[in-house]
Amino acid sequence: MAFGVLEIHWATQLRGEPARVELTDYFAEAFNLEILDEAKSRVQKRVNATRWQSWDLLSNYALSGKEVSVKLGISVGVAYANKNQVQNLIKE
Repeated sequence: MAFGVLEIHWATQLRGEPARVELTDYFAEAFNLEILDEAKSRVQKRVNATRWQSWDLLSNYALSGKEVSVKLGISVGVAYANKNQVQNLIKE
């Protein structure tokens, strides 16, 4: 879902109306999620599979550093370093 001209027009028209503020917030949140998804997709293409999996397992699946290290055959420190590197790339 792209945040196109029509959505911007409606967001501008709806500004200030209490019930409509929710709709504006919904569009803003959808836009932010779309940007986040695109950023994650781009980063995943830039990093190796182990680095991506470290981030994914620690961030999205809430596995412990020990669990990730065993699963991927890396040290706990490398798992967390990978997570931090991917997280920083996503923020860019």
